[in-house]
Amino acid sequence: MLGAYFFFFSTRPGCRFKVANRFSLVTVTYGPFTEFIPQTGTMEFDSDTRCHNLKVMVDERYLSRIAVGLKATTTFNNAGYVLTITNVTPAVIDGRFNIELNFCDKIPPGIADGNSLRLRIELNEPSNEILLPVGGFYKDTGGKWIFIVKNGTTAVRRDIKLGRKSGSEYFEVLEGLRPGDQVITSSYKELNDLDSVDVLELKTL
Repeated sequence: MLGAYFFFFSTRPGCRFKVANRFSLVTVTYGPFTEFIPQTGTMEFDSDTRCHNLKVMVDERYLSRIAVGLKATTTFNNAGYVLTITNVTPAVIDGRFNIELNFCDKIPPGIADGNSLRLRIELNEPSNEILLPVGGFYKDTGGKWIFIVKNGTTAVRRDIKLGRKSGSEYFEVLEGLRPGDQVITSSYKELNDLDSVDVLELKTL
């Protein structure tokens, strides 16, 4: 299970970063990974097929990866539902293209035409991977390295290689980290020039 903490640290004497700050510490895990994109769709009634479809406009960068048959999940009135993409219109308008989805079992009770639903379109079948939570560190390192905590007291740089991204939740780890490793995932704005930092205090959320 993912553990999240806040901690304060300072650098060795002589380092320019001298003001203690609060950062997040998480544990790298191993588990099911599904690459998905969050979207919002609108319910519309198709008079030809007599079906209620969910219509979604998707960014054109996903055009080559979206196909009929892909699954999506949504929540309505605290209940989860699965949908399937039934139609893809490849014409790109203002940087987006249209897709249609149908509910696999039944339409959520109480939903009406014009209602909006937030959903997650799954781009691949789930597979077990090493998982690293998404965080502010990526903006500062490009995902090429991360601070990993050693012996619970010192965080040092570690080169890593990341793969796919699961929405705003996880990165797939290809190299450099193992399940159980503890890493700093918050912003490195004031740490980019440092090779290591000393962990002074850990506080459980």
